[in-house]
Amino acid sequence: MEEIIIGFNSNAANPCYEVMTKKAQSSTLIYNKITTIASNFNISAVDNNVQINSATGDLYRYFDATQQAEFLYSCIQQAVDVIIPQQIDFLQKYDRMKRFLDDFVPMPNRMVSLLVSFLEQGNGTLSKRAKTSEFKHFTESEISEIETTYRDIFRTGPLSENVY
Repeated sequence: MEEIIIGFNSNAANPCYEVMTKKAQSSTLIYNKITTIASNFNISAVDNNVQINSATGDLYRYFDATQQAEFLYSCIQQAVDVIIPQQIDFLQKYDRMKRFLDDFVPMPNRMVSLLVSFLEQGNGTLSKRAKTSEFKHFTESEISEIETTYRDIFRTGPLSENVY
């Protein structure tokens, strides 16, 4: 396709831009198509509504949602194959840790949850701040045993191969 050249016509009485091209007919054809498409719509400035004057049902009636369906399927498959088994495994390990803590040093559920969260954040070790504030009532030997048990429970593989 040849390029459209816009030039300044200094010979005209009123200076203006004129289009010089060998493809003037093709640009006229494109203009006519755009005009035809635009004539199918009326836009009301009063209420900002668009009125469509031609049949447009074919444009959206049977849209192709294949990509959306494939994406949704992959999300569901990820949830069923990976996320849910990981959550079940975590809950089983959390229950084992809670049973150990209930037998070792009974404490409220909120404190168990906080303790497990701190151990998870510290990769099985309580921070100095946690030892001196939230869990200051524990002795060093109790903290050491809790940390060791946490690592034994949470560092192992899945508790069950069939977690479904």
